[in-house]
Amino acid sequence: MQINKFLVATMLIIFLTACENSAENNLPGIDIPMSEMNKAFVVEDPPEMANSHKNNEPLALGLINKSANRIILPDNYGIKIFKKDDQNWIPIENNLQYSSGDITLLTFKESPLGLLPVAMPLILGMTLPVTIRVVFVGHYDDSGAKNVGAYIELTLFP
Repeated sequence: MQINKFLVATMLIIFLTACENSAENNLPGIDIPMSEMNKAFVVEDPPEMANSHKNNEPLALGLINKSANRIILPDNYGIKIFKKDDQNWIPIENNLQYSSGDITLLTFKESPLGLLPVAMPLILGMTLPVTIRVVFVGHYDDSGAKNVGAYIELTLFP
């Protein structure tokens, strides 16, 4: 009898943990699992850019290709920005527009500095600091079917 109660309690804890983790990592419109993010390329917040991390101010981020393949990023660098709301990620506006057309993220060997796209996260009515996740999605140059992505979490201030 005690073993059954222990098994039920253990299964319940595992189930609740899995549900919590999947909700926390679920990004609307992003079909790449979080476990696959930040493998092909990474997003950095370069200290030399001295980003203010303030709402509706430019946020320069570095993209560094860690793979052996070039990565193609679509219009707007494939940027999507989310704010954390309890255990969910809610899309927010990027108040910056880019020129249209694909952008190539060269390999580290070809370009150790990578790319330096700028985002401008906008949260209307923001009064307290908010955790945001800035996500970039693209695909390998040699395979349009293999999507890759990277993200960074930052605190955005009013």
